[in-house]
Amino acid sequence: MAEVVSTDRNHLVGALSNLIKKDALVRVIQSSEHSITKTELIGKIQSLGTDKYDKGRQGKHSEFYKNFDFDLFAVPITPKTIKLVIEDLDEDFRNSVASDSRVTETFDLLLIYNPEHLIALKNVYDEQRRSDLYKFNSESAPKEALEYIVVVQDHAGV
Repeated sequence: MAEVVSTDRNHLVGALSNLIKKDALVRVIQSSEHSITKTELIGKIQSLGTDKYDKGRQGKHSEFYKNFDFDLFAVPITPKTIKLVIEDLDEDFRNSVASDSRVTETFDLLLIYNPEHLIALKNVYDEQRRSDLYKFNSESAPKEALEYIVVVQDHAGV
């Protein structure tokens, strides 16, 4: 079962540096996008290995991605790239939610996955071989792949 780690945003990079010792994948989410409490969401993520607990729940840009067979969006992260990746994710998240009235904040949960249990989809975006779409390589992979759930306690910026 994935370990739950809490940190405040000002110490997020340091906390991740203590956790990420090899290549990993990180998925960021905002708990307020879900119709359940953060505590319930964390419990479901621990139980399933993913935040995809409701098959009927539509994600952002569902129309574009409907033709792709994938389980989650994530980005690679290494011990050397933690600060840069988190800054980029924070900026991307803030920019993407600026046009989405459902979300008013940046991410408050990070899911850290072992990439050995996921397969990257290729050729999703024009002119770009790599993508941020991943598929678990087996039915049991979500729980095996999820290593950490990082709970960010404040929303004051990275």
